[in-house]
Amino acid sequence: MNVTGSVRAQVSESVIHMDKSFYVSGEIIWYTLHLPEFFNTLDRVVQVQIADDRGNIIEEYKLRTNGKTFVTGYYKVPYDAPTGVYRIFFHGVHQFIGQNIKLAEVEVPVYNDFEKVTAEMTLSHDPVRQASFMTDLSVDISMSGDAVAKELSELNIVIKDASGNPVAAQLSVSVVDAELCGRGVIRPAASVDYRTVEGLHEGMVVKGTLKTKEGGPLQVNVLGLYASDVQRMYYTKSDDFGSFFAKVPYFTGQRQLQFLGYQAEVDDFDVELSYELSPGPIQTQVEYTSEVITYLELSRKRKNIYRYFTTLEHTLDAQPSEELPQELKPGVRFKMQEYELFDNMHSFFGELITALKFDEKDDVFTARLENPRGSAEAETHLSGAPLFIVDGKVTRNGDFIARMDLSLIVYVDLYFDPKMLRKYFNVVGRSGVVIITTRMPDSPFPEEELEDVFVVNGVLAPARFSQPGNAEIPIIAPQLYWDGGLETDYHGTSSVQFMQSDDLSSFRVVVVAQTPDGRRGMGTLEYKLAQ
Repeated sequence: MNVTGSVRAQVSESVIHMDKSFYVSGEIIWYTLHLPEFFNTLDRVVQVQIADDRGNIIEEYKLRTNGKTFVTGYYKVPYDAPTGVYRIFFHGVHQFIGQNIKLAEVEVPVYNDFEKVTAEMTLSHDPVRQASFMTDLSVDISMSGDAVAKELSELNIVIKDASGNPVAAQLSVSVVDAELCGRGVIRPAASVDYRTVEGLHEGMVVKGTLKTKEGGPLQVNVLGLYASDVQRMYYTKSDDFGSFFAKVPYFTGQRQLQFLGYQAEVDDFDVELSYELSPGPIQTQVEYTSEVITYLELSRKRKNIYRYFTTLEHTLDAQPSEELPQELKPGVRFKMQEYELFDNMHSFFGELITALKFDEKDDVFTARLENPRGSAEAETHLSGAPLFIVDGKVTRNGDFIARMDLSLIVYVDLYFDPKMLRKYFNVVGRSGVVIITTRMPDSPFPEEELEDVFVVNGVLAPARFSQPGNAEIPIIAPQLYWDGGLETDYHGTSSVQFMQSDDLSSFRVVVVAQTPDGRRGMGTLEYKLAQ
């Protein structure tokens, strides 16, 4: 079996390849966004936001180009996701003007197979219209041998230019049940120019607005962002309108950030993060073709079969990278289990002569930290309230700390050396830092501090399409294979292997190819199981 096909897009356009034209609750949406040629060699961040049909943002993450002309990602549709036309938005942030630059947008019909169908059936074969392009690259796809159920199938792919010469290219490859899944989605998404792409931000950014407690804009020269999982402090500032634009290092998954002011500049404020989009409801409605209705019926049956085998049809093996926390060396560490005679923090530190002091006035405690190793008054006396970090959350509320139950505390670490304070925490920690580790990380904490704690989404964790691994379980999933980031060798060749389905059906292979200079092509191959 051997089929060759081609498509062509303008180099200023982005093109999206998805393996199917619609999805069902519980399935995984796999996609590759092929970007214009001028992304080549540039390391830029593409922000991805997914909205339901009412315009609610239900997922947000980043993708990193790493000097390539593509990004690939996924989204696991929840099992209780309602039926509707969802949208995936791709955009970047301009590093000079701070505005969002749209790179692509795609509509994705999602069906809940356990919802009752009340809409009328339509005659359209595919819920999503297919795009067409002119010839630029030829994509030759062949299969090694016959396709046999529950055995490995191998595809061989060769990419050539318009003159018939082999060329190296990046590939996105999908294999699906053609009788169930429609023709998939290959379409132009948006046009951008080179000057805009050059200005896109290179790293991770956190955008937002700083306001006074009365609601007005707040300009500060020092705004700290504390990342508890890596024990690091990042810094930015806000302008006259209160807007801030903080650069943070790359991370995968989610990260908790707490915003802190420099106490010599501001005591309290409100933070509003910019979540980029408010798309509003979509007018497009899902269509119920005969193919969609058949798919929904079979999807329900497949879920019951996989439930019988106590497994899932679609599993996601994401592999987030782990970033080790900054190693901090305290000036003094107290192991609190050795001091059971004391009830709380102020009784313990009031009894012993230590660098941490609590002063009481009108039944309210304040805290201060001294540097016992300082050789001069300026080095010994640390002015201002120390920074307390309790299980990753930050406060300067000395009264709250003083009343903490000592039996719940594991360690108290004191940081008072000015050089170490500058190294670990910089200006926000100049009054000293106390890190407290407790046995109950979810214990009560001052509400005014929790208002400044946000969970920020980072780069999407890498994941691979999951291949069947249990020979006893039927292979009946309509998605047989996906790889959105495959690359050929210098001779323009590549090969993939996948486990063939048990279904006696027709199957479709789609390969989208793009060279670093922006030339694109698409090839398809349809085949049946050997009889």
